Parts: sequence; structure tokens; C-alpha cells
Amino acid sequence: TMQGPDYVKNSVTQNVITDGDPAAEWDAFIENWRKTGGDKLIREINELYEFSKK
Repeated sequence: TMQGPDYVKNSVTQNVITDGDPAAEWDAFIENWRKTGGDKLIREINELYEFSKK
């Protein structure tokens, strides 16, 4: 699954093409992103950040 910038770009593009309202659907988008690997990505980035401070 895509969790990075391509996922965001594709989701917003799909909303615009289908006359969706990306601003109104932002919370649902974030919830879905987190369920499909976003939380894991956040954890990994935070771990890398903490490691880089050592």
C-alpha cells in the first residue's frame, strides 16, 4: 500500500476529478491513511529522528 506523498497526491486528485471536496473529507482521508500504514510510517520516522539525535 502507498503511505507517502503518492498516496496523498492520488487521493486528492481522485477527489478533484470526481467532484469531491478534499477539505471536507480530510478527517476521513487521514483516518484511512493511518489505518493503511500511516501509523507505522509515523512510528518509523519518529524512531529515525530519535536515533539521529544520538
